[in-house]
This record gives sequence, C-alpha cells and structure tokens, in this order.
Amino acid sequence: MDFRGGPLPKYTQSRHPPLGLVAVYFKGKRVNDISKNRLSVDQLIGRRVRDLRTATNKLTDDVAAYARMSVVDYARAEKGERGFRAIELFSVAKCLGIHMKDIISEI
Repeated sequence: MDFRGGPLPKYTQSRHPPLGLVAVYFKGKRVNDISKNRLSVDQLIGRRVRDLRTATNKLTDDVAAYARMSVVDYARAEKGERGFRAIELFSVAKCLGIHMKDIISEI
C-alpha cells in the first residue's frame, strides 16, 4: 500500500499512532502536548483539594496519613507536581467528608 504515492509511515503499521500524532482536545481547545494537558489537570485537582482541605480545617499531615501517602507526596500532589491516584483521591475525599465528585466537578 502506498500513502499519497509514497511508502506507508511506520506508525500506520500498528493499530494506534503515537500520541503526538493524535489531535487532543481539552475543554474545547486543541492541545498538542499531552504532558502539558496532564500537568494542568493535576494542578487543578491539587488546588481544589487544597481549597477543600483548608475549608474543612484539616492539616496536611492528617489527610496524608488517612490517604496512606507520605506528607511529601501529598504536598507535591496538592501543588500539581504529581497526580493523585484514584484510590488516594477517594481516601482524601473520605477524610474531608465529601464525595469524589465534589472534587472533580469544579474542574
């Protein structure tokens, strides 16, 4: 098979092209770099968790311990430097007395 008169690109030989060749949309805007998209989502979730934690007057140490995370990892997740795992986010929500949908619905 030829692709517009030339040989097929290597990525078409597999079922899925590399992510850099796929158009990625986030909130209606095209985002070419998936890592930038993920970083912004992690930052939004981290800010939301921090806001909810301070609103409930919980300490970082207490929430981190409840979620079975180190304080350093929890602080990095709140800053958006790392993402929360689903089970961690569930535990954080439970510690704060809210549902996970309360965290992610504002994003």
